[in-house]
Amino acid sequence: MRQRTRAHELETLSKRDFASRIPLDWVDRPIDAADDYGIDRQVEIFNAGRPTGLELYVQLKATDQELARAFAMSLAAKHRDHYASLALPVLMCPFHAPTGRMFAKWFHTYDPHYSRARSPEGAATFTFRWEETDEWVEHTPERRRDAHGGRAGQRRAGHDRAPGLRAAAPTKLRGLAEQLGH
Repeated sequence: MRQRTRAHELETLSKRDFASRIPLDWVDRPIDAADDYGIDRQVEIFNAGRPTGLELYVQLKATDQELARAFAMSLAAKHRDHYASLALPVLMCPFHAPTGRMFAKWFHTYDPHYSRARSPEGAATFTFRWEETDEWVEHTPERRRDAHGGRAGQRRAGHDRAPGLRAAAPTKLRGLAEQLGH
């Protein structure tokens, strides 16, 4: 007899929680598990029923770990390289099952140079970190305004986005960040 594992339960919880948090004018599209290369959802943002042209990818994670440990997740280096190559920004969203809290942080804010424990060159994994301030709360969009200030918003040599996003990035991503509250 087949059993449903805790990992599958956590995955379901993260999907349900994410869907319950996004605004009604965001269209949330699951990415087929057979095609899942580290991206779980694609979201298209509408405003007053009209498409804005803004889209993003979402990578959901879920854990039962102690909250302090849940703020750092080891991920495959192949995912880091894949996310950096995508034309759409990737929102990293871990769900902490024991507390029912979700966190959200743009992948493009990851900078290995500033990582607490830098991975050696050629390492198979890297650590992505969140902080308490990355919690996705009901009024997040009204409380935060610009994720693209400071080091997080500067493009690093060799880590530029896809060509189609370069021209739109300053305006469109800033607006997207405001809607997400980051």
